[in-house]
Amino acid sequence: MSNTNIRIAKVSSVNYQTGMLRVTYTDKGKAVSTELPYTNQNSEYFMPNVGEYVQVNLLSNGTTKGFVTGTYWGKGNQPPESGKGIYRKDLSKTPGAALIRYDDGTGDLLIKGANVHLNGVNQAKMTAPYLDVACNYEAAIEVPKMKLSGKKTELDSSQTELVMKLKSLEKSIEELLKISGNNAEVEFLEKLSLKAAELQYEIAGISITFSQIIERIEAVEEKVGITWP
Repeated sequence: MSNTNIRIAKVSSVNYQTGMLRVTYTDKGKAVSTELPYTNQNSEYFMPNVGEYVQVNLLSNGTTKGFVTGTYWGKGNQPPESGKGIYRKDLSKTPGAALIRYDDGTGDLLIKGANVHLNGVNQAKMTAPYLDVACNYEAAIEVPKMKLSGKKTELDSSQTELVMKLKSLEKSIEELLKISGNNAEVEFLEKLSLKAAELQYEIAGISITFSQIIERIEAVEEKVGITWP
């Protein structure tokens, strides 16, 4: 070991601000080094924990100058996941808490974290033949202006309730817009105007137009002698 400039040591302290650390050489009576720079892997920042074993490259002029190249896998430090074609980068010291994972066999890319933020300064775009967005608690979309377009737009609230609260609604429907569900509630804060050649309702299996409703109301009024001012 004394004839080589590559050493194995244990991290004794970490300077998170400067990106440097001190190590203990277990084969030298637990001697502690001066602060050594930690290689940044092309400007990547992820400092090791105190107590982790690292590889140290020392310069030929002694044991006080050199740099730490990083941690390594071994019997005492095994990877949390392994396999051919697997790329995995844990972003947390707790394995599985936050990571980037790619499976070359299936083509699956996983980005995982407790809170994930995607920030597109100018634009963020998702393009795919099929796009699934699943949320088991609550989803919120807040935008100054939103456009939803497609050959067919369907909102299905068959397993829950659909509530829409709008200040105004303006939409030109050329073919068909279908909103279905067990319960649906639409609330307008100011005014609602509906314009159509015919407005038809189907309630409890009974189909009736708005004109027929007015005719029946007028017939009842005439029969009981109700007149409006």
